[in-house]
Amino acid sequence: MGSSALQSDGFNVYMYLDNELINIDHLCCLAHARAKFKYALEQGNDEDAEYFLRLIAMLYELEEEYRLRHLTSETDTTKKTRRKDSQDHTSVTAKAGQTSG
Repeated sequence: MGSSALQSDGFNVYMYLDNELINIDHLCCLAHARAKFKYALEQGNDEDAEYFLRLIAMLYELEEEYRLRHLTSETDTTKKTRRKDSQDHTSVTAKAGQTSG
């Protein structure tokens, strides 16, 4: 990722900024992405949407656990915690790759 970033709600007009903001990475908001998956699930019972909602829920659960334990990216945690988190991350990204292909 570059040195600058713009996070947005995914509103279509922002896609036109990509050509204007060459050195800025466009980041999408996970809460807004989750809402799109929720809408897809509600409208058509989309299995992929349901799957990604579960993955997002897993990420939110990890985030809450880190918050409760007062962990940050700078926190020095035990190797056991780092190894478990790494395994969780690998599992989530592997499953996501299976679905997107």
